[in-house]
Amino acid sequence: MADLWSDYTDALIKDIDQRIGNKYKLSVRDLLSNLDRYSSQPNISATISNLKEESNKYIDGLLDGMKPQAKEMDDSMAKASEITRQLAQNISMQAKQNNKPVIKPVELTRNRDMEEIIQVDNVNDQLLKLAERLVEQSNFVADFTFAYKNYNVGSWLFSTNSKDYTINVFLPSNSALDLEVGRQELNDLFDSAMSFVRG
Repeated sequence: MADLWSDYTDALIKDIDQRIGNKYKLSVRDLLSNLDRYSSQPNISATISNLKEESNKYIDGLLDGMKPQAKEMDDSMAKASEITRQLAQNISMQAKQNNKPVIKPVELTRNRDMEEIIQVDNVNDQLLKLAERLVEQSNFVADFTFAYKNYNVGSWLFSTNSKDYTINVFLPSNSALDLEVGRQELNDLFDSAMSFVRG
């Protein structure tokens, strides 16, 4: 299923199928993998909506048992959001001064072999100088910053003629964060399924 969703979400779907799938006499995995088979069934929109709601309640229950990890996640996200704010201001100012476009692409084909990835967990003068130099040398800057609740986690790709560079704001590994990312991906899948069956 890796081509349809991530491995973590695949494990989450398996768990949800075991917990609530039987109630609907269908598999969430099968539904999301074979929408055309289900699209003509009566009340399928209501079924998808109910599955989404129950899946979110199930995930909420899991998170209730992970309060320390959830607190760590919130603290990490707050720190990442502040770093993102500072870097975004600096990169935007440098791009404006150097007349370089900053874009927010839906998708960008990247050659990972020709890309240097820099993970950062604080902002200092040296990092700001690096960002300034990368903007100056770039043809454009692609902003892949993502939002989660009230937080933003920064990621910028600087495309140069010779090599691309990416600055990512670092988030430490956290099981509550993994679960929230899985929830978001699953909700997106349910929303796409709903759009598909409604035509």
